[in-house]
Formats: sequence, structure tokens, C-alpha cells
Amino acid sequence: MAQIIEDKCLILGEVCENPIYLTWKNTLGGWDYWLFQYKQIYSDNVSDTGDFNAYHDDLSDQNTVSDWIKKNNIESILVGDDQLRTSEAKAIREIAYSPKVYLFVGWVGSPQVPEWKTVKINPGTYQVYRSDKNMQSVEFELFLPQNYTLSN
Repeated sequence: MAQIIEDKCLILGEVCENPIYLTWKNTLGGWDYWLFQYKQIYSDNVSDTGDFNAYHDDLSDQNTVSDWIKKNNIESILVGDDQLRTSEAKAIREIAYSPKVYLFVGWVGSPQVPEWKTVKINPGTYQVYRSDKNMQSVEFELFLPQNYTLSN
């Protein structure tokens, strides 16, 4: 029986405090994974989606003439990685056009199983690599599921 030996190249470096671990369906139908550890910028996009102006008989006991019914919040994370080989940057670019992208959120249950949250990649144009550079950088924005806050 022949032995199968394969060389693997490991690149070790400092990991940021809150790395982002993603998985996505690749163009061959399999799953790719990447730990984004270079950059994470968290943002909120809050919008008013419902307000009304109520009629009040006596304004002396009112503190406002309008009220809000609900607000929307779309959380986003700008993720990126640095010092990638060109082949790694080309492989990661598939995440931008994958229909299924998941964010690892932790371990749950007993026995522990991974919990994933569906995220969406912000559509747009992305720089994949530069031919004049040996090491590449990638970054793109993730949209987390939308949050709703309703008034009572």
C-alpha cells in the first residue's frame, strides 16, 4: 500500500480579538471557509419605517404630536484580511457571488454543534488582486439579518 504525502504551507501570525469565521457555497457546489482576522468594522444603519400624527383634543397633556411605530436596524460588518497570496485572494472572491454565506456565532447544545447565522454580502465591485503586488488585501461588507423594534 502506497503512502500519500502532501506538503501543506501554514502561515501563522497574530489573530485579532474578534475574528470573523465565514463559510460559503463555492462555484463547484462545495463549501469554503475563511477566518477573517485583519479588519472588522461594525456599523448600524437605523431607519424610521412607521410614524403617525395623532389627533389630540387637549395638547396640554401631550408630550408630542407624533409617535413612531417601529424602527429598522441593519447591522453590517466590514471584514477584511491582509497579507494574502494572490491564489488565496482569488479563492476568497467567490464569497461575493455566493448565494449562501454563513457567519459562525458559536457552539450550542450538548454535544456541542456549531451555530451559523445567514449573512448577505453587500453587492458591488471589489478589488480582487493587484498584479503589481506579491501580497494582497481583501475586504467587503456583510449585512446581518435585519432587526425590527415595535412600539407597544
